[in-house]
Amino acid sequence: TTTWVDGSKGALAAPYAAARLKLHLGLRSPPGAPPPKLVVVLHDPVSVAWALWRGLGDIPREQTRLRALLAPYRGSGNFTHRALKESSALARCFADARKAARRTAAAAAANGAAPPLPSTEAWQRCVAVGCGWPNCVVGAGMFALQLRAWRSSFAPRSFSLYTLNEWRTT
Repeated sequence: TTTWVDGSKGALAAPYAAARLKLHLGLRSPPGAPPPKLVVVLHDPVSVAWALWRGLGDIPREQTRLRALLAPYRGSGNFTHRALKESSALARCFADARKAARRTAAAAAANGAAPPLPSTEAWQRCVAVGCGWPNCVVGAGMFALQLRAWRSSFAPRSFSLYTLNEWRTT
């Protein structure tokens, strides 16, 4: 049995997608089945940000509630202004997260443990709170942090990771 999952619209960044997929595949796989193979194709982060921004502006006029919900996020409608604002907010939030991680790492190092990596939870919190929207345009292109949740749910040998250009040439 082959299972296909399309992650083109935010599945990579969705907080529980990796754990849910692992559970789903585990329930559907016979005992002793080989581990799943996951192919991840990463787009250029700037292209991702621009496509997301344009998509947020292309909401039909009839969807007044959604347009009203997005109005504070879209602000003036200027992509550059939004990207700079999000970058600054994310930088501040990540700096705070690093300070907290250093305190935790210092305590762990005193006990002989390796220092922790920045957590997926810190990234998700920074994107949701720092940007004011869970799928902010700058945060959408932070693939390394998004992949951590997937790497904690699936073995590294389960992944094939490509950029879009590599995918096109293979």
